[in-house]
Amino acid sequence: MHLTRVQFEALFEGLNWKRVGERIVATPAAAN
Repeated sequence: MHLTRVQFEALFEGLNWKRVGERIVATPAAAN
């Protein structure tokens, strides 16, 4: 699968935000 730079960055950012969201949900106390 070939991705352009824009597509790759969008995909990576999406995965990164998904991980951040899971971390916030898993440990709300750590966010403070």
